[in-house]
Amino acid sequence: MIKLYLPDGFENHEEIQNIYDRLAKKIYEQQGPDKITYTYQGEQGSLDSPASIKRFLLAKDFYDYQIGQNFGFIRDLMQLRGNVKLSSVIHNTSTSEKVRLFCKKYGASEYQQFYNLLRGYEERTIGEFRQEKVSDEEEIRRIFDYKQLQAGQRHAILNRMDIPVCPYCNMNYTTSFGADDRERNTADIDHFYLKSEYPEYALCLFNFVPACPVCNQKIKGTKSMTRETHVYPHQEGFEGKSHFQVRNLLDILLGACEHAEIELKSQKDDCRVKHSIEDFKLNERYKVFAYVAEELIEKAQIYNDAYAESLSQTIRGSTDKTEESLSQTIGRLTDKTSVKYAVFGAMLSEEEYGKLSLGKLKQDILRQLRVFD
Repeated sequence: MIKLYLPDGFENHEEIQNIYDRLAKKIYEQQGPDKITYTYQGEQGSLDSPASIKRFLLAKDFYDYQIGQNFGFIRDLMQLRGNVKLSSVIHNTSTSEKVRLFCKKYGASEYQQFYNLLRGYEERTIGEFRQEKVSDEEEIRRIFDYKQLQAGQRHAILNRMDIPVCPYCNMNYTTSFGADDRERNTADIDHFYLKSEYPEYALCLFNFVPACPVCNQKIKGTKSMTRETHVYPHQEGFEGKSHFQVRNLLDILLGACEHAEIELKSQKDDCRVKHSIEDFKLNERYKVFAYVAEELIEKAQIYNDAYAESLSQTIRGSTDKTEESLSQTIGRLTDKTSVKYAVFGAMLSEEEYGKLSLGKLKQDILRQLRVFD
């Protein structure tokens, strides 16, 4: 998982602004006389103008908007297992991780009025309550229907994001193609918060993740994800939280085996990292790239400190005897570090290696090999 580094002022780009001006106006016109209400950071308001709708759709913290009087609370409650007793939710006595996360998100003091609504159903299960509940979910789905975003607008958003490699897997390129007036992109727009579960976020700009079709359609599919359960790439990546390593590096260096066993390992006890690795099947999918680690190990053995230093000395002694243009090029290889940069490339930041397929794998293995130490 790579953090998304979008261009500065991305959401203020003229093309993005025009798209969301039209969307906000359309959503405003679809509402009836009773405008949709919301709660945001403890304050209540209503989406009663195109400007307020646009502000919500472009908000980086869109997930803090609770749309509808009790829609967010009830909707999230309905995502819990049907056999869970409502009494365990009301009193926060469940051992279920998902129920505990729900109770943490919806604190009893702040959402007391909503918990009071449940007390009449205290002895029933969520499944039984689900059958009886009446909500404005269908109205929310209609008003924030993702189909309102046209194909050309989706491609425009992806191209303005300018993310060349899928942030979920850091394997597959997501590139633009076509003429300027019909520019397309090979990426899918993935809804980090599923539009089937969170229809109110279906058009929120920062709920869009430019993902490769493999991650979006074949791997993630309908898996439910939130900032509390998975790494959210608009805010963070795996840097400092998880790293690739060759599990049998010592055996390879000693000649006991030839083939590398690579593993993406969590550095901290973070369930969000663990869930992201598991749900995108990263360890299974990266097995095929063991050869990349093997090539780096072989290079590291060849271009060790002694050989790199010897090579730089040879180069320093030969630059005066070469043609001027070649001398300017190889003349920069004046020490072992510059030689290693020429062989392995420089160590990159997450923003830099995220633009390269397998960038994180290569950087993490180079760190494990201590090539530049």
